[in-house]
Amino acid sequence: MKKVILKFLALSSACVMAFGSVAYAKNNTDVEFKNFTVSASSYNNKLGYRVKEDSSPIFLYIKQATNNRNSYVYTKAYGPNDVNRTCDANGKTCECVKTNVGTKYSVRTAIYEKGGRKGTLAFKSANYLESQTISGYWSVDSSRVFTYADK
Repeated sequence: MKKVILKFLALSSACVMAFGSVAYAKNNTDVEFKNFTVSASSYNNKLGYRVKEDSSPIFLYIKQATNNRNSYVYTKAYGPNDVNRTCDANGKTCECVKTNVGTKYSVRTAIYEKGGRKGTLAFKSANYLESQTISGYWSVDSSRVFTYADK
């Protein structure tokens, strides 16, 4: 009887440790960015790299943009060494995706799947003649699924 109780306690402890660590593994805290400059010609300005802990999409919500003539910006997801790991809504590698102001997005990437353990986003203005600034929130991992960003 004592052996059965000890096995039960050991198994229970293992389950709590395993499931407890999974529940808190994702780096899904939304970080606000304000007045972030978006170039008209390149993706040079990137949000700061954050640790990517799973294969979930990146969350992005652009709540405001200074240039109201274009309601979207082009978005890229980068992994370590500034390698483009952006994927379209179907999970296929692509150059970039379009993200509209005012829509919450799940940006699919191949960062974690390709061995990357950090990720970031970069943007380019939809207006090729004019830079703009954007503000919003993002998270390198996401605990929910929103509209998938697409080409």
